[in-house]
Amino acid sequence: MAKARVKGLIKLISGLMVGFFSVFPALAHIDHSSKPQGDSEIAHSGQWSGVLEAGLISTSGNSQSEVFNSAVKAVREWDRWTQTVNMTTAGASFNGTRNTESYLLDGTVKFDLSEQQFLFVNARYFDDKFDSFSESVSAAGGAGFKPVLNQTFSWDVFTGIGYSHQLLEQSGEDISGVTFLGISRYSRKLTDSTNLDFNTTVEYKPENTFSRNEASLDVAINSTLALKLAYEIRYNSEPARVDKNLDTITKANIVYRF
Repeated sequence: MAKARVKGLIKLISGLMVGFFSVFPALAHIDHSSKPQGDSEIAHSGQWSGVLEAGLISTSGNSQSEVFNSAVKAVREWDRWTQTVNMTTAGASFNGTRNTESYLLDGTVKFDLSEQQFLFVNARYFDDKFDSFSESVSAAGGAGFKPVLNQTFSWDVFTGIGYSHQLLEQSGEDISGVTFLGISRYSRKLTDSTNLDFNTTVEYKPENTFSRNEASLDVAINSTLALKLAYEIRYNSEPARVDKNLDTITKANIVYRF
């Protein structure tokens, strides 16, 4: 009985966090005239900006294969608030048989307490059709900080606690539970036209630990177009016996900035 109550409480907390994530735009109109000392005085318009990227490889002849991936990243800032949304898809087929298919939707709302400290709420949906798990839906909240303030690079570190709903695909066993979330987002401007990014997400629970690491390099062609090379590693600590712990994806994309 106690265990059921704890689980119900966790689900309630997760629901409240997701609800906050869905209705937070109304908070943009709140007057935060008393900013903490040291905050940037730059006024943010609240308009969306971001990137669209896509890549495709297709072969025909003795063998037919198609590999594609796409991503959208959008960001908007106003006052002390920042909203980030990421959507990625990846797929591949060989001789008409699909052997790769995954979808990721990730959103974060961040509220700055000062130049280096902030609070956040994160929600994530992930579905890989060829791993050991059903789609995963998770929500978490917590605090974060910027380890270093620097004009050449930005680095945000997030730590929080939440809840993840997930099933084992073959047996249907429910491995939902409390999760501990860690996120690192690092971006460095190497030159006026070249950027280097390292993004890491770790979601820990006793039943399975999921991590996603991506390193990317993009070079601007002009003010709106760029070429991007990325390498991604996905890891599950407790896959089914017939599956591997590690998946890797190498991407070469065209990027459009808006």
